Amino acid sequence: MSCLHSEDTMGRIKTKQGGWEKLFAILAPPLDGSPEAHSLEMVPPTDQTTSMDKLRLILQEIGESRTAMETQLGTLSADISIIRDEHRQLADRVHTTEKTLDTLEPRLNDKVSITLQLRKQVERLQDRAEDAEGRA
Repeated sequence: MSCLHSEDTMGRIKTKQGGWEKLFAILAPPLDGSPEAHSLEMVPPTDQTTSMDKLRLILQEIGESRTAMETQLGTLSADISIIRDEHRQLADRVHTTEKTLDTLEPRLNDKVSITLQLRKQVERLQDRAEDAEGRA
């Protein structure tokens, strides 16, 4: 039954025994791995129309699912573009902030140094004032 004799325009396959079998059953992998493992279902001509209708419905559902997935993919692509733009903007802000910090850090260090010097001078002046009070 696994040897094919001819194929008609409906996608059915005629075996050497003369029966018609579903084309997509041939595409199914063998269950036990052997070449003879295909148990192709015999389909009488009256059931073939029903099978073809079912196949058309399945293909229609696959098409609709594909369309839905393509829509979701488009939405995801748009979301990714927005996220990339936001990432670029944040990276620019970080870079600008780093530049600002680089320019402010030396000034801050200078101010800290001046503040420390002024504190030392204030401490010296307080010590002198205390010494002067102690002498007086």
